[in-house]
Amino acid sequence: MPSGKSVPSFDICDEKCDTFSCEDEANCNGFTYGIYCEKDGKKINYVAPWNICTDTLEYMHCDDEEDKASCSRTNNSESSCSHQGKMRQFFNFTCVPPLTGDSTYWPLCDDHKDQLNCSDPSKAGLTCFVNGSLSTVSKYMICYNSERDIDKSLCDDGIENKCLAASKKCGTIHQHLLCDKTSDCEDGSDEERSICRSLTVRTCKRRVGNAGELPIPLDWLVDGVEDCTNGIDEEAWLWPKCGVDRTRRFVTSNETCENVFLCPGNDPTLKYEELGNLCTGMDVCGHDVCSVSRNFLDIRKTVLSSDKGLTKHIAFCLKGLVSLEFLHGECDQEHFIFPNDTFFGINNTTKVILPNGTTNCDSMFGEQYVFTSCLNKCENSFCPLRNVPRYEVCMDQYPKRIGTLANNEYLAFFTRSHGDILTNRYFVCDNKVKCIEYSQVCDLIDDCGDASDEINCTNNFQCNKTDSIDPLFVGVNFIPKYKKCDEKIDCIDFSDECNESCSLRILKKPLFRGFTWFMGLAAILANLIIMVKSLYTLRNSRNTIVLANKSLVIIISLGDFFVGCYLITIAVYDGIVYKNGYCTKQMIWLTSWECSVVGALNTFGSQISLFSMTLLSTIRLYIIWKSTKIPGKVTWMTWLQVLLGVILLVTASLLIAIIPILHRFEDFFVNGEYFAQKLKLFIGSADKKDIMKVLKSYYGRMKDITLSWSMINTMVGGMFSHDLSYKDHITETRKVHFYGNDGVCLFKYFVDQDDPQRVFVWSILGLNFFSFISISVSYLLIILLTRKSTKNVANTKTNKNASKRNSRMNRRIAIIITTDFLCWIPFLVICCLHSLEIIHASNWYATSMILLPINSVINPLIYDNTVTKLISGPVNKVTSLVSNSAAVRSVLSRAEVVQVETVEMDRIVEEGAGAKT
Repeated sequence: MPSGKSVPSFDICDEKCDTFSCEDEANCNGFTYGIYCEKDGKKINYVAPWNICTDTLEYMHCDDEEDKASCSRTNNSESSCSHQGKMRQFFNFTCVPPLTGDSTYWPLCDDHKDQLNCSDPSKAGLTCFVNGSLSTVSKYMICYNSERDIDKSLCDDGIENKCLAASKKCGTIHQHLLCDKTSDCEDGSDEERSICRSLTVRTCKRRVGNAGELPIPLDWLVDGVEDCTNGIDEEAWLWPKCGVDRTRRFVTSNETCENVFLCPGNDPTLKYEELGNLCTGMDVCGHDVCSVSRNFLDIRKTVLSSDKGLTKHIAFCLKGLVSLEFLHGECDQEHFIFPNDTFFGINNTTKVILPNGTTNCDSMFGEQYVFTSCLNKCENSFCPLRNVPRYEVCMDQYPKRIGTLANNEYLAFFTRSHGDILTNRYFVCDNKVKCIEYSQVCDLIDDCGDASDEINCTNNFQCNKTDSIDPLFVGVNFIPKYKKCDEKIDCIDFSDECNESCSLRILKKPLFRGFTWFMGLAAILANLIIMVKSLYTLRNSRNTIVLANKSLVIIISLGDFFVGCYLITIAVYDGIVYKNGYCTKQMIWLTSWECSVVGALNTFGSQISLFSMTLLSTIRLYIIWKSTKIPGKVTWMTWLQVLLGVILLVTASLLIAIIPILHRFEDFFVNGEYFAQKLKLFIGSADKKDIMKVLKSYYGRMKDITLSWSMINTMVGGMFSHDLSYKDHITETRKVHFYGNDGVCLFKYFVDQDDPQRVFVWSILGLNFFSFISISVSYLLIILLTRKSTKNVANTKTNKNASKRNSRMNRRIAIIITTDFLCWIPFLVICCLHSLEIIHASNWYATSMILLPINSVINPLIYDNTVTKLISGPVNKVTSLVSNSAAVRSVLSRAEVVQVETVEMDRIVEEGAGAKT
């Protein structure tokens, strides 16, 4: 260097002083900062800019006092300024380099005038208007005043002071360095700000920084500060907008316009929340509405504390819970501190009172989970604490932290509580930027922002990270582990139910699927044969009794045929339409008209078949009872009476089937509503109870009344905007009707005590039970009457034949009663136990679907011999070819018995009225 001093070439003009006088920064880009002059007549001396016009040591100045020549001015000109009471020239040192080796810098003029119109363009940080004149401002002045809390600006709009602390570790940076795709902070916090999620498509050159054309955050648009060099960010007409009035906002593109969630209350700073950000955490607009909708408020995160927080009581280890302690084991106390190191000056640890044995921690959260798992009291669970609370972590928190030496190896931090208690009960997130309380660990909420407080916990299930509804948003959601595979959707992407561990089909087991196909096809074919045969012979009915009998057999077969159609429809949707893709489409199926129709079809078939069997048994009893009465001939009046009876049966059955799906009665029979997934407020099907809790949380106090679905939809709609012609997701709400309580679309037999459908359901169950009793009583009386009739006849060959005939008929009646009993009585018992909340049978609908239709296959064998003949013929041929074993002969004889019994019952019906007793 000219003064004779030497520095490495890479230290020259690196904007860092590497010599005492900062001479290495004196000649840069063709500009000289400071003065070179003679000293002591022989050597060249360098006078730094900040030493000009000062009274520093003599060896720092020039022999001819050139550095002081212009320091006596009394007026302030464009080339001079005031500094410490003196005027100084700065024509050759505007925007000078840093002052010290650590790049510390301060202006030379009291009014910072030396930082304007930089001589070297590379020193200019931005261009702005200063007192109405366009000027450049030194890059050293960017954030200079804001860092020092100096209320002073060079630019008229104060743009150089638009700075913030991205994090404590990063320090203060200008806002124009945010979201520029370059990490200016060591921890990357400048690129992780929330405003970086919503950027413009159009780009511009920012006034601060050298990144070139970049998109800018939407928050910077029309905010009164020009952030682009050409000022286009303040031209409102250039940028796409959405919403009106309260929801008026700038957006990335007009194509993304949609309605928003309206924040409750009148806080002007909390107006709305974009749907993409709704419920990504558990608080929205500073409100707990999302926690309520997810039922997270019911999760207990803290435990009882005593002794100024130094004693924690876990589970049943509380005073007064002696009986629970007796049942589950004794309680012990252990001392806890993490890590288990020696901390200088720290004598207190946390005393934890908890059960002395291990337990399942899947239902524990927060403090209870942390203390229990970290003291090795959990089964298959590990301590979630990983990072040591060192002094240098979480620098933005706990400003009054106390540092102490740990194991003579590292510095740890503690904080005071209750005056004199020192504690380090903090979970250090993996990002080392945030620390949280133990009550926030393993509590199903990503409090760290990187999910490190939840991913090492075994009490949760992690929903898929990518939001399938809004692919631009990537977040992490957790639900309790016990809610996985509970057949209720808790993840917005359905991943808690749609995974390899859970069933993916309507019919969950292969056995059910095979049985449904078999029962459905058998019921359709058998009953179709009976109907065709009975319809063909119906016109040949000789008397009113035969006409009534055949008519009811046809109706029974018709009802069982519908049940078979129902079974095949369910099998088709399960195995052909949806297959393994049913899980993600289940809400579409459960809310579809197809599900309601097929459920109503099954109900209609079951009820008309049961009612017809009840009437048929009653008619047969009447025939046997009035056996001396000669039946009348078939006339048009008889046909009319039969037709009216059929209409009555059809009407009663049809009403039972369709009343639950009529719009007029939706407030009683709709099980819940499935809101558009885009809303994110409700997941899966939400019933009135769940929705009412959310409405009370949002609107405040409400009367404890049951609202109609119409009113509920109106109030839920009031939580969202309905701007312009944007797609209104509220209108996409789908109702889960009476038959949509399960994938098999069965009648909702299992109802709770507070279920609005319980009166209707129990009325139908009571009616069906009465029908079963009527059928049983009627056939039992038929047995008694036929036995009595047989005893009154002399011991003749005719009497013996009648005895055999009655014996076969009695066995057939026993089959009728037994099959009805096996189908209905266990089912009715389960319904009662479920209603009394003794068992929970809501997941048993698939099993019920297999049990109830058994009669639909058996009835064709009992009430008509046509199917039996068709079966016995092929069976005889096959078995004769295969074997003449006793087992085969037994099967054949049984088929013959059923055939003969069917014929004999028909003979009693047709001829019994003319018998003499």
